[in-house]
Amino acid sequence: ESFTVLLSSPVGAEIERSTATVTIADDDVAVLAVADMDFNETSGTVQVDVTLSNPSVFPVTFSYATGDATATAGTDYTGASGEVTIPAGTMAAQITLEILDDDLDEADETFTLTLSAITGAVAPNPTATLTIIDDDVVELTVGDVAVEESGGNAIVPITLSARSVGPVRFDYRTVSQSATANSDFLRRSGSLEIA
Repeated sequence: ESFTVLLSSPVGAEIERSTATVTIADDDVAVLAVADMDFNETSGTVQVDVTLSNPSVFPVTFSYATGDATATAGTDYTGASGEVTIPAGTMAAQITLEILDDDLDEADETFTLTLSAITGAVAPNPTATLTIIDDDVVELTVGDVAVEESGGNAIVPITLSARSVGPVRFDYRTVSQSATANSDFLRRSGSLEIA
């Protein structure tokens, strides 16, 4: 920005040059930022804010793209890329992403959102880590069974409420109630694993 200094009404001298321009060099650089965020696996469509530290008199443009870390595009989230313009005088834009829900009991997973080709601002940290919080809990259930007294084996069903990405291990043992161990049934105990 600039302003003008004018000289007029001299006494004892003549004005050779009456106008000077003073320029104010702008030292306010807009900083573009995208922050790490967490989303629940059931979130569906989510918004990621991209913000400026201060408004600019010029539009700020940038490109964005998602990238896999421990989460996988197409399975855990929908991959996305595009270009965004933050209009002059404003300080934020939103990027819309899609989180995909599954029925796997798994660890929380991450993917990245990276800003590039930035004009009108600087971005010292152009990549955000986005975390998908898993909501699936696997429940272990043992089912009742009836068996004839005439002998044989009782096949006791043990089931999971959902698939697990890792093995499920548990211990079991028989306990007497109205039937007596080693008289009405054989005492059993051990460990099992469901793959």
